[in-house]
Amino acid sequence: MATGAPRPFTPAGEDARDLRRRTVGRDDLLDHLVGTFRTAATGRRREHSLLIGPRGSGKSHLLAVAVAALLDDPDLAGRYAVAGVPEDGLGVTRLADVLDAVLTTLGSATTDDRAAAVRNALGDRVLLLTVENLDRVLGNLGPAGRRDLRAWLRSSGTLVLATTSTVPDALREEDWSGTFTDLALTALAADDATELVTLLARDRGDHAAAELLAGATGRARLAALGHLTGGSPRSWTILAGLLDERSLDELTPAVVRLVERLVPHHQQLLWELPPNEQRVVRALADGGSTTLTVGDLSDRADLGQAVTSTTLKRLAAGGWVTSAKLRTGDRRRTWYRLRDPLLRHHVQDRSGQTQPLAQAAALLRVLLDPAERERHRPAEPPGTDLLRELAATLDRVSEPLTPNPALRRDVDGLQLLAHQWQAREDLTYLGTDLVELVDRARDGSTGDLAEAVGALLRAADGSGLTAPEAVLLDLTAVTWDAHRDPAATRAALAGLAPAAGETGLLRPLDTTIAALAAEHTGQGAFDHARELHELLVDLRGEHAGRLHPASLAARGDLAWATAMAGDVAGSLALHEEVVADAVDALGAIDPTTLRLRQSQAVVRGWAGSPEPAAEEVVALVADLEEVGAPGQTDLLRARAWLGRDLGRQGRYDEQVRELERLLPEAVTTYGASAHTVRFLRSDLAAARARAGDHEGAAADLDAVVADATGADEPTGTLALHHRARRAAVAVGAGDRAGALRFLVALADDAPPPRPLHDWCVLSVLAVTDGPADAAVTEALGAETGLLARVAAARAGDEEALVALPPELAAALDHPPGG
Repeated sequence: MATGAPRPFTPAGEDARDLRRRTVGRDDLLDHLVGTFRTAATGRRREHSLLIGPRGSGKSHLLAVAVAALLDDPDLAGRYAVAGVPEDGLGVTRLADVLDAVLTTLGSATTDDRAAAVRNALGDRVLLLTVENLDRVLGNLGPAGRRDLRAWLRSSGTLVLATTSTVPDALREEDWSGTFTDLALTALAADDATELVTLLARDRGDHAAAELLAGATGRARLAALGHLTGGSPRSWTILAGLLDERSLDELTPAVVRLVERLVPHHQQLLWELPPNEQRVVRALADGGSTTLTVGDLSDRADLGQAVTSTTLKRLAAGGWVTSAKLRTGDRRRTWYRLRDPLLRHHVQDRSGQTQPLAQAAALLRVLLDPAERERHRPAEPPGTDLLRELAATLDRVSEPLTPNPALRRDVDGLQLLAHQWQAREDLTYLGTDLVELVDRARDGSTGDLAEAVGALLRAADGSGLTAPEAVLLDLTAVTWDAHRDPAATRAALAGLAPAAGETGLLRPLDTTIAALAAEHTGQGAFDHARELHELLVDLRGEHAGRLHPASLAARGDLAWATAMAGDVAGSLALHEEVVADAVDALGAIDPTTLRLRQSQAVVRGWAGSPEPAAEEVVALVADLEEVGAPGQTDLLRARAWLGRDLGRQGRYDEQVRELERLLPEAVTTYGASAHTVRFLRSDLAAARARAGDHEGAAADLDAVVADATGADEPTGTLALHHRARRAAVAVGAGDRAGALRFLVALADDAPPPRPLHDWCVLSVLAVTDGPADAAVTEALGAETGLLARVAAARAGDEEALVALPPELAAALDHPPGG
């Protein structure tokens, strides 16, 4: 059936049949309204109905559907005439204006005696008078006009169906008291929302979306969206046209698109508020705490408490805010929050605060998906599953094995690359300069060799190089320390792209710079990086052929970026293809081939084939040992992978022994403070924890965290991963209080959409599934972050629950599946 596009702000302009098809969760209300129509048609009783609900709750939609149901009923249609007061209520300031609107609808001329004219036009029919925004209409009429309207309603036998966002004060007047039956329109329940969004998906021919929504994961994501957006029919109608598989899974993009669509609507509402009301609304929206007492609001809005209290009363009367008290304990204090979460998201978005929405979405994504929560629930002994999950996460995001040796801070690999450049006519001088740089670093360094090389790279001016070679040298220098300061790396890479264009370089280098910049934007940018690598592969192929070492390396980059973007199966297929070509073109022990083989083994392990992956690495180690230096660093990495694989097999004692043998060699090769060495120390500590030595593991990791924090700052990418491992060890040791302290602090420093933040959320939920105790409460007492308050609420702190944003408080108060 062909249907018109939904009009979420003006449903009166739609076909009533389309509106009826899209009416969900309102059957009881509709049946009640039709019942009042029947009663009035057959007797003198008039039950006036007032549809009450916030903006977007479907009042106009339900009114239109109810009127259509009346006019489509053969037993009722002939007994009624329907007329309405204009929705905007402009110019309606007296009873005569109301009667003029009725006469216009009935097609009758206006006379001096308007009431008589209406009676004559109706004959023996009942008038159904529809009034939208009743609060505004009654306010404009004034006391005298309201008395006249009420008297006319009584004498004329008119039946009223009205809508309002808030109950008008005028209805408390003696003449109007008890006039209406209040019918509240609440947010759609999860099942009703799923039905509506699925229906709209089918209407636009998106059957894939409809099928996705039918599954358990789709329903869980919709439930989360309902909490984030308030769950009004208007929000769902708009969201239905914005959702795709990715935005439904990630949640935040869908809400951001919805907020953007509603900007004009929210701006107009806020502009109509007086200044003090605007200040209080902004205070309730800004920052992490969006539920506040009068005292807190007074401080944040910079208003006196008396003014703040009076302003809150007006906002509450206007439907802008709601209030809550503790169920037990001290009930003297009242907490206030904005009624519409989308309004809060709007204010935050306009002021550049994107993190609160992302954090709430990350939490709800897990809170409302019982299957995902169950998958991460710790088994016996405590924390085993969490440690395993963390190990997988760290393998994915901590130290990517990319074919670019500079990104790995690999001195031997860089020297090998320099020798390869020397053999190329177009890069001879750059290669020579790099060889000299590395040799100078080896001769003069008394500490970390990688640090010495980095310093020389940054100091090199490239004055004797051609312009293209100088850009390549700059690129190597920038990416060498990429993980130390990702923000500086992004800025430097962005600055290199114009320089590459000015030199007239082939486009592959320009694309390489863009791809590296995408990889260093953090989690969530891998889709973009993959697209750039696809372009780079094409460009390399055009200029050098698919089997040239540069093309093979680019294809390896693409395969890796594909895995990091989440397509592990696709990555493995790309790896198998490029490794086969590299073996044929370069040989099995060529440095480029060896690195591609190692990358392939890692991805094969992620794809669920750990035993074949381990066999590949064993063969790789044998080949690397045969080649010897300068492949020594690759050999150490391969042996480290084998050590991790022992842990994945549960052979923790063997893993400890292997890593203890490997660590001194790594220190000799890289230097004691190198990132690779810290990762090995971290791996070794985690292995000791799994083997049962939690105390020793904690001490080792504390030392690693201290070193990483000093080198990278507490929020540096690598430091975050070591801190996560320290939290995991606390979980494994059964130290719930200590684990929570680590996790909530880590979540604040690793904001979404990082996988590390998701892991923190899952871990906190798992850790707080147990009974609360004094140590847990004390651990959370000093923390103010959102995740800490969620943890405290789950541990039984009612004040923490009340102070949460309403979407999270509701989800915690009524979790799915108990």
